[in-house]
Amino acid sequence: MKKLAIIAIIAIAIVSIDGQADAPVVAQTIRADGTTNTWTQAELQTALGLVNRMYWRDMETTAGRERWHGKRVGAPRLDTNLCIQVWQYADGFAWTNAWTRPKSQMEREAEAAAREAARREAEFARLTNAVPGIVAQILAEREAASRTNVVTEVVGP
Repeated sequence: MKKLAIIAIIAIAIVSIDGQADAPVVAQTIRADGTTNTWTQAELQTALGLVNRMYWRDMETTAGRERWHGKRVGAPRLDTNLCIQVWQYADGFAWTNAWTRPKSQMEREAEAAAREAARREAEFARLTNAVPGIVAQILAEREAASRTNVVTEVVGP
């Protein structure tokens, strides 16, 4: 079974190499060992896409920005009117951090309640998906009853 899988992988690799042989070479680069690396249009687009995603992923951290643009230079510039902080890097790149207001406890609780409501609705939709109408109606009534806060107080002797 392993031999069959290895033969299949080699066959796929040969077919893909043959398919790329027809594509025109649009760029050539030199590898670290001095050999020439040729690029087709599709390979070049894929490589640029990978580098672009890596760059923006790295730009979210200080270490990543320093890897691409060098060490931070000087102290950050603060603009309290615009509520921003600007860091300058060795190659002249500037990174702007906008100040954000922390959320209050009430805002965090409201967001948690909204997430819980969305989760319950998604669960209800999953339960009622492809069930007969009467079953869906019963489930809807149970769901509505579970959301209602009714308190009955009996006052008397």
